[in-house]
Amino acid sequence: LGKHEIYSIDPEGCKDADDAFSIFIENNNLYLAIHIADPTEYINLKSKLWKDIINRTTTKYISNREPIHMLPPKIMNLANLQELDYRPEGTEKNAITIITEIDKDNFKPKKEIKLLFTKIRVKKKNALSYYDAAFLKDQILSINIGLKISESLKKNRENITKGTILNDLSIAYPIYENHNVYLYEHSDDEKLVKQMIAEFAIFANSFIGEYLKINLNMGIFRTCEANDWLQTIYNDISADEMLQEIITKGIKADYMSKISSHDLIGMPEYCHFTSPIRRLSDCICHYLL
Repeated sequence: LGKHEIYSIDPEGCKDADDAFSIFIENNNLYLAIHIADPTEYINLKSKLWKDIINRTTTKYISNREPIHMLPPKIMNLANLQELDYRPEGTEKNAITIITEIDKDNFKPKKEIKLLFTKIRVKKKNALSYYDAAFLKDQILSINIGLKISESLKKNRENITKGTILNDLSIAYPIYENHNVYLYEHSDDEKLVKQMIAEFAIFANSFIGEYLKINLNMGIFRTCEANDWLQTIYNDISADEMLQEIITKGIKADYMSKISSHDLIGMPEYCHFTSPIRRLSDCICHYLL
C-alpha cells in the first residue's frame, strides 16, 4: 500500500505511533484504510520478553517524564509506523490494515470490509501532531475527507448510544517547557482531529471484535454493560456532567474473554486492537488474527 499517502496523527513528540490511515480513490471508488502497527511479528510467545510484556500490561505515561514503555526500544522502533531519523527513507513497516469503501455522497462505510496484512510507509512529512493536522486540515485532502467520514461514523453511533456525548469533553494537559509549566487546551479544530482518530479506532476495534466472534468465537473483548443506566440519562446532559455521572455511579469497562456489548461505545462486540505497542490486550488480539 506504499503507493498511497499514509498519515499518522499523534501527540507532539510521540515515539510509539501505532496507528495511521490513508484515504484514496481507485477505479472511481473512495476508500478508507486504517493501518495498525504489528509488533507481535517480532515477539515469540514462549520468550522471556513476552512474559515481561504480560507483567507490564501497558505503557505508563507520567507527567514531565519519559513514558515507561511496555515494549523494549528495539521492538518499539521496529513497530513504530513513523520513519525515524536513523532509518533510511522508504522503510516499510508491517501493519494489519482494515479497508472499506466509503460512499462519496454521505461518507458512510459500505458493507464490505477487508482485513489485510500489509507493508506501509508513513513519510516523515506525513507524521503529524494534532496541532499540525488541525492547521493543515483544509490543505490535505485526506484529512478533510477523513473529518467528514468521522462525523458520519459519530452520527451512526449517536443513533445507538448517548455515550457519544463524551466526544465533547474539554481536553487539556500540562506542558513542561524551560522549567515552566502551563495548561494547554486543544483548539476546536484539534478536538475534531482527535475525535477523527478516535472514530477510526472505534470502527476498527468494532470490526475486529465482530471478526473474532464470527471466526473464532473467542478473544479479549472490551465490555461495558451500561444500557440500563444510559436509559436514565436526560438528552441535554453535558459531557462533563456525564463523566461525573460515570464516576459517581461506578460505571466501568472490563476486559472479558466472553462476548458482551460495550454500551458507551454503542457496539455489540468491541475489542482493543489499535494500540499494540502500548497495550497487552491489543497484542493478544493481534496473535489471534
